[in-house]
Amino acid sequence: MAGHVVDTLRHDSLFSANGFSQSGLEIDLVGAGATGSPVGLGLAKLGVEDANVWDMDKIEPHNIANQAYIMSQIGDYKATALCEVIKENTGHDWKPYKEEVDGSQEMGDIVFLLTDTMKSRKEIFDKAIKNNVKTKLLIETRMGPDNGRIYTINPQSPREVEAYSNTLYSDEEAEVSACGTSITVGATANVIANMAIWQFMRWYGQFSDHEKYKEEVLENEIIIGLKGSMVLISKTF
Repeated sequence: MAGHVVDTLRHDSLFSANGFSQSGLEIDLVGAGATGSPVGLGLAKLGVEDANVWDMDKIEPHNIANQAYIMSQIGDYKATALCEVIKENTGHDWKPYKEEVDGSQEMGDIVFLLTDTMKSRKEIFDKAIKNNVKTKLLIETRMGPDNGRIYTINPQSPREVEAYSNTLYSDEEAEVSACGTSITVGATANVIANMAIWQFMRWYGQFSDHEKYKEEVLENEIIIGLKGSMVLISKTF
């Protein structure tokens, strides 16, 4: 119904949408593809009322199988289309930016770095995030057909920045490790997206001094394998 927004009552005890809104924290979603589109929709359903979506690509027919878009949006810009999906599903108004993040844009307090090449991740991190005194949290994901990684980094920590920088291998190396491959499975993307959202929830819980998250250790790197039985490895830097 017009004027209504998603009801977050069932998970308010784990994530306070009202509290987050009042915190003034700004989210930038860089990349609205296989992981970016479900992350964006998931955050909006969580109760994140406003965020910035950055993506210069348009939706192609093969994107429908593994992203959050519908057939009628083929040919539309992903940034605009994702904001439309979010508005339709949650009532929230997110801001689309149909451009490449090149370091000239000011990133906010929380950045989800969800592009589709290692080259773009490294360039965006080096130019827009690493020396940005505002950004408090970086969440970055990588995906293969049946595996993935989720990085959760404090860009203001020299130790975490150095350790994370060492994980930014080339696209040639990514192909060997099955990350950055052209094979994309929607089910894998959704698992990675949901884990990225949980990392955000846990971080915000600690940031807001939420009793449920006080004693948790927020891992910097989570590695998952989905073929056969799930394998999960996590570590802090």
